[in-house]
Amino acid sequence: PAASLETRAYPAVFAGCAAALAFGVFVWFARKAVSRFVGGALFKTALLGLVVVSLGYESYWNVRGLWTTTHNMQRSSRDLGDLIEGEAVFTGPYAPTFTIDNRHKLVIYSFGLAEKEPELFQKFPITHVAANISDLAVARREFTELVNDRDLVRWLIRNFVVGVSQLARDTLNRRRGIRDIIDGAMGRGDYAAALDIAQEFVSEHPENREGRHYLHQVQLSAKRYILALETAREMVRLDATDFNAYLTLARICLMLDGDGANPDLGAEGERSLQRAIELNPTGEDVIRQSVEMKR
Repeated sequence: PAASLETRAYPAVFAGCAAALAFGVFVWFARKAVSRFVGGALFKTALLGLVVVSLGYESYWNVRGLWTTTHNMQRSSRDLGDLIEGEAVFTGPYAPTFTIDNRHKLVIYSFGLAEKEPELFQKFPITHVAANISDLAVARREFTELVNDRDLVRWLIRNFVVGVSQLARDTLNRRRGIRDIIDGAMGRGDYAAALDIAQEFVSEHPENREGRHYLHQVQLSAKRYILALETAREMVRLDATDFNAYLTLARICLMLDGDGANPDLGAEGERSLQRAIELNPTGEDVIRQSVEMKR
């Protein structure tokens, strides 16, 4: 399939920047061979061209990111508001973002500092950490309170993964949410109850994307693959701009297709994969790696 406009534009943009930079360097070193006026004018023109191209490219992605509906942080914040019971307390680089539009609170803190706050989790009733996977790894090394934490949600934002980690059950700061109830049922082997609870949550919160995605995960764990496939298709029908929905559909289709056992599902999976990349071209490498892991 044809690549998206943004993907096709990458080589041209990078080539233009490289050409402008090369021209500027050439004029700089050759300035003695030409008049000072011409050399200075050419160099300034080349430099100005490089700045304009760079600013234009960055501005395009910033504006596109502000207006896109494919996966914005506000909707993620709302999803977390439904998923977590009570008033949770977040910390980490993404804590302010994930508490914008819900009742949860935050403690502003960044991990990996030269001088960390050793009593961070004793001073504040922190229940969750919101960060990209690299910062989460640093946090787990720095604080023993996170040794037994678990991933509550993970989102692919552009070309990096952002996660929300929930503190372990035996800490004083634990909050019981819908996922705790469902995971408890699955831990007991009661997949029927887990499916019923997850489906009830989706029925009560039809706009919650993460809730529907978790229903899909529960269906996979229960080996209800046809139900999981239909849930993924429903995610795409509900929001045709959500690349994560297309990515979920691509995974289940290609997993069920196996080694070409079901060509129709394989074709649907490839179409969904391509659509996910078109909606999020900057995350193409991560998207493809994610799908390959599920094949």
